Amino acid sequence: MSCGLSERLLADQYEILSRGQGADDDDDDHGGDSDDDSEESVGSGGTFKLKAWNQRKHRGLGMDTANGKPVPLIDQVHNLMHLWKAGDENKVNDYLDQRGLRRSEMFLRLLQALIEKSRAAH
Repeated sequence: MSCGLSERLLADQYEILSRGQGADDDDDDHGGDSDDDSEESVGSGGTFKLKAWNQRKHRGLGMDTANGKPVPLIDQVHNLMHLWKAGDENKVNDYLDQRGLRRSEMFLRLLQALIEKSRAAH
């Protein structure tokens, strides 16, 4: 369980986990990112693997939904990473402003943690 959500919900609804080894292996270009960016978890539902940010490409990633549920911060961060990788600085800035992320203490803390983790990996 993570944040009160089951592994099944994190895999099916939030698409942040994949089931079993190799479940998320596809022909996508990982741009030098390795499977070291993901972690395996064994729980009551079986073996799950945390998807790397570049494997999370569903259309609504980081966008408001019709059901009005809050958009998970990690989805917003992963969407920003896709926008950044695409090289459109205007879209990055627009997204930051539209979501109010520049003023979000939680976003800034998460971003700092991700930066520190990426430095440690190299």
